[in-house]
Amino acid sequence: PKSCIPGKYDVIFKPLAFANLLSLIGEASSTFSVESGLSFLKNKMNKQIASKEVTFLDNPTAPNGIGSIKFDAEGHPTQKTTLIEKGKFKTYLHNTSTALKYKTKTTGNAGIIAPRPFNLILKKSNWKTEDMIKEIKKGVIITNMWYTRFKNYATGEFSTIPRDGIFLIEKGRIKNPIRGIRISDSLPNILKNVYAISNNPYQIISWETSTPTTTPDVLVKGVNITKPIE
Repeated sequence: PKSCIPGKYDVIFKPLAFANLLSLIGEASSTFSVESGLSFLKNKMNKQIASKEVTFLDNPTAPNGIGSIKFDAEGHPTQKTTLIEKGKFKTYLHNTSTALKYKTKTTGNAGIIAPRPFNLILKKSNWKTEDMIKEIKKGVIITNMWYTRFKNYATGEFSTIPRDGIFLIEKGRIKNPIRGIRISDSLPNILKNVYAISNNPYQIISWETSTPTTTPDVLVKGVNITKPIE
């Protein structure tokens, strides 16, 4: 693996990597997170927060979903809840108490303490990963990430460490593996710059992705790549 020059790159996130970020977006959709100042989604109802490529939902009723469940912690039936539809934020996750406070209906997302997502799904598209690679003049493929931590919860600023396989793309072709990089960006920027979503979703649960999340490969334009301080 070779070193990489810091800067803006188009990034193809493989499912293990992008599920990490999607699970954080799911957590930020909880009314508890919003009220606690731990969400970048405050005051975002019905606003365009992502590119029109993005439709993202919590579906505890999905067949064979790792997080699928018939009832939430209050015994209320679960349901499919669209969080983002074609880039527009549609709803926060509620239990009966938060729904009463905001004069709405519970979404069936009660956890033991607070509303939470159960089984997150990013809607697939028609792109093939090889065609996404051909679209990129200067970019990176990231297969996995860990130690994703927020610098500012309210703005969604975070940093994370790519791991396992990281590959440089130049002029539509994979050139060589790279090492020693970080992603230092924000969740709003990631969402707004989603350019393409592939047709090959995988269901992920991992150390960094505690909420089961299904996602295809995702191409995001202009991601900020940095290097750790040596």
